[in-house]
Amino acid sequence: HGKWTRWSENGEKVRVISYDSRMKSGRVRVWRVDGKPLLTGGYKNDLREGTWKWFRSDGELDSVVTYENDLPHGPIKIWHRNGDLKMEGKFVRGLADGEWKWYSKTEEKSGIEKLIADEGRLDSLKTFRDGVLNGLYQVYHPNGQLALSQNYVHATLEGLTHSFFPSGQKESMWTFDKGSRSGPYVLWRPSGQME
Repeated sequence: HGKWTRWSENGEKVRVISYDSRMKSGRVRVWRVDGKPLLTGGYKNDLREGTWKWFRSDGELDSVVTYENDLPHGPIKIWHRNGDLKMEGKFVRGLADGEWKWYSKTEEKSGIEKLIADEGRLDSLKTFRDGVLNGLYQVYHPNGQLALSQNYVHATLEGLTHSFFPSGQKESMWTFDKGSRSGPYVLWRPSGQME
């Protein structure tokens, strides 16, 4: 019962955790040997509970996940090393749910280029339900234009799929029925003329 602290060989605090009736309970903090944080989180009745944060070796925030009864439940975010958001999504009882988005990292630019840079541009979007793809799936070109748009129903491609040139002009269109391509396959040239 109470707080338990672990120290490194050179006298640095490396872990603090609380116990209640032999079960982890309350806040936990873990540090690297150099004194920089590794993670913070919490326990309730020996199960992960609440917001957990992980840190990179430079001490900067790497990721944040929310737990309920030892399962990821709630938002998750991960950052690029430069601090730009890399990914964000949501869990429901340990399974991916809703829209998950992946982002590019900011390019190192200077002057006028920096003012017009696509900072944190969306790379892809996936929609989940009960841990499987279910809904919109999109991928983007490096210039930010939509490259691919599809729909999933219980992890199976369903309906129209569109692909696009980097200019935004349609490139192709085809239909899926229960994961199998069905119907016509239509192609366009970059000029917009149908083939």
